[in-house]
Amino acid sequence: MQGRNQEQLTLKWFNNQLNERQKLAIKHIMQREARSSPDGVTLPYVIFGPPGTGKTVTLVEAILQIFYLNGAARFVTVCYENVNMWRVVQLVHFWVINNQNSKGLQNQL
Repeated sequence: MQGRNQEQLTLKWFNNQLNERQKLAIKHIMQREARSSPDGVTLPYVIFGPPGTGKTVTLVEAILQIFYLNGAARFVTVCYENVNMWRVVQLVHFWVINNQNSKGLQNQL
């Protein structure tokens, strides 16, 4: 995945209702395009915004894309409240169990 430009990365979206900003954020994550600190250290990805702006949906799609392309990938997900983290887990579980695109994920999670 590293070193691909945006034209080379073609993703099969699990959620077809993502808007263009959400898709762009996910593509940046998948292409490992993050900002660097002044000393060249790559900073972590941070998704933030007011309630109802699609943060959870974007995060879930990114998780599914990562596991779809690399089942051995590991990452840390942090939410402000436990109820938000449970929502992420529920949505990932829903897509893995119910979505035809995720058949390959069922054996990896």
